[in-house]
Amino acid sequence: MNSEKQERHWDVRFGRVAGLEWGSPGEMPSIIALHGWLDNANSFECIRGFLPDLHIIAPDLPGHGNSDWLPSGADYSIWSSIDVIYDIITALGRPVVILGHSMGGAIGLLFAGAFPQLVSGYVALDSIGPITTEAKQTPRQLAEAVQHRGNRPARSMSSEQQALDSRLKLAPAMTAEAIRPIVVRNLQKNEAEFSWKTDPRLRLPSKVRLTEDQVTAFIEAISCPALMIRASHGIIPDDAFSRRQASFAHLTTEVVQGHHHFHIEQQGAESTAALVRQFVAGLL
Repeated sequence: MNSEKQERHWDVRFGRVAGLEWGSPGEMPSIIALHGWLDNANSFECIRGFLPDLHIIAPDLPGHGNSDWLPSGADYSIWSSIDVIYDIITALGRPVVILGHSMGGAIGLLFAGAFPQLVSGYVALDSIGPITTEAKQTPRQLAEAVQHRGNRPARSMSSEQQALDSRLKLAPAMTAEAIRPIVVRNLQKNEAEFSWKTDPRLRLPSKVRLTEDQVTAFIEAISCPALMIRASHGIIPDDAFSRRQASFAHLTTEVVQGHHHFHIEQQGAESTAALVRQFVAGLL
């Protein structure tokens, strides 16, 4: 198996999606790795080092990394990437294991519930699914999102280091060494300055969110085994985790030491990879 990292592009229904691929399909299930909000495919660079014999595809989700932005008039609702994942998986021609971190875990949960026949296993990294809004709060959610004025001009930075420092301010628990590959993939150079490639619309509030009952319906529709790996110092409230885990038919839970991005740090990536390997092997 070729274990070298390869840049990939997929022509999907809205445009072009970029990403990374390690290895090639074999006896073990292929893994579709979905990154978190404002991250990109390089989120899985470290963990891949501990899974050299597995086939992993990590797309830059729309509006992130090297992928196209969604068309004018579209918005980045939590389900906006489902079409993209469907196109990639059906082109692959075999069921996959979905591995998702944070936002990617929420997207993967919706996909696994909507298309259980295409998913042989589901792994969530410090994620328990989409943020919800009570039905009675939906009108206010829509009104506030429409009135929001968040399209600020893209910020310019003088160097990669300034961009790295900026990202670390938002997530001080991460180390510079671990986050650097993600930052570099999300940067573009314009003459003597740098700016983020990410679509500014990713920072806008959602116009509509799912309700808790709707998320429960997606969870109950997941037929494959599921693995939830929590960070010891993560962001999932205990009550949300307890409430949702009860709706899974086949769920294993584990805890890895570290912060919300534990899978990009060396120690957390090694621990996570061991759990993922064990889980995938159990699917055979």
